[in-house]
Formats: sequence, structure tokens, C-alpha cells
Amino acid sequence: SGIGIVSMDSANISAVSFHNVSIHGANVATPIFVKIGNRVNGETDLPSNDFPPGSISDVNFTDIRAYDWGAVANPKPGHSTNYTLTVEGLNASHLVGPIRLEGLTMEAPGGGTEAQADVDPPLSPTDYQPRYDGVRPAWGMFVR
Repeated sequence: SGIGIVSMDSANISAVSFHNVSIHGANVATPIFVKIGNRVNGETDLPSNDFPPGSISDVNFTDIRAYDWGAVANPKPGHSTNYTLTVEGLNASHLVGPIRLEGLTMEAPGGGTEAQADVDPPLSPTDYQPRYDGVRPAWGMFVR
């Protein structure tokens, strides 16, 4: 990700701003990826479920330009050459936001198929990388 914000294991992320950023390069698979996940037990060996989901709020993206991205030449097995900009909450009780986008210019590589427009990507609460959502049914922005 050009810019990646991921809350796992109870992380509360807020009051973050990105201003006047250019994101480009063939090895950038997605310009922006924002996700709330929850591995429940975190990275410890504790048997309890003492790790409630975290949050992502008050994030500002101002004057962001993404271009010439999504052309990874030799993606690793299981990876794609590109993923659309994604903002994803954990569930209806743990949504991302507010997020403000002002002056966002994104030139997406496109190339999706008609069948991909009907895809419902799996929710992967324990995985934090863009590839785990797989194909999204959008090229501009996928938000859920």
C-alpha cells in the first residue's frame, strides 16, 4: 500500500492526516488501504479473548494523487498486480470513520471484468494485507 492504516489487536488510531502526497510506482499494488481487523488473541499465547476490536477515526487525506500504480511485474503467489483503494470496517458495530477525502486524484489501472462487478469479497478479520480481500467489485474505491 502507498498508505496503509490497519487496526488489529485493539489498536485505536485517530487524528491522522496525510497532505500533499503523490503515490506512484509499478510496485504499489494499492494506493490507500484502511482496515479494522481483530485477531482476538493478538500475538500472545493468552487463552482469553481480552482483545476487543480497535478503531480508526478522524483520518484526513488532502491533496493526494495516485497514478502509475498497480502494475506489479512479478507478484508473489496469491498476490495480484493491483487492488482498488479500500476502506473496510470489521462489522456494523466497528466501522471506520470519519474519514475525509479532499482533493483526491486517482488514476486506476482498470481492467476489471463484468463478472468481477458482482464479486462480494470475503471479510478476513484476522488478515491485514490487501490481498486477503481478493478482487473488489470496484476500481475507484471499495468501502464497507
